[in-house]
Amino acid sequence: MAESPELAERGGAGVRSEHEVGRRSVIKLLVAGGVTVAAVTTGVVPRGPLAAWAGRAAPSQPDGIAALGRAYLRRHPGESHATLLLRELPGVRSAHPVRPQLPRLTNTIVSDFDAGRVVNVDGWELARTEARAAAAIALGR
Repeated sequence: MAESPELAERGGAGVRSEHEVGRRSVIKLLVAGGVTVAAVTTGVVPRGPLAAWAGRAAPSQPDGIAALGRAYLRRHPGESHATLLLRELPGVRSAHPVRPQLPRLTNTIVSDFDAGRVVNVDGWELARTEARAAAAIALGR
């Protein structure tokens, strides 16, 4: 069966290319969310409805990043110490919360994927660096 011109133009076809687009979209959303929260909480963006949302108390339900972090720690209990995890997150300042610093890890996460440094966490293929960042967030950092 021939590929449609649209699929050929995107550089691939079928489930594989759709999965890759979805994966990239998730990473972009996580990074964009971190940048937005950082901009609002540091005062770069004026306070408003978005700022009110970002400054709310933690929800009673655990968030997705912390849930992935807890799942990673269950599979890697030897990495359950926040100080050790923070040493593995290049560019992250240990004196500050990890979540607003997630954009600093973008290049390292891309390098992890390129080098095959990935882990499976609850069905998600994550770069080791992003899994460790999620684990640090799960530990309250």
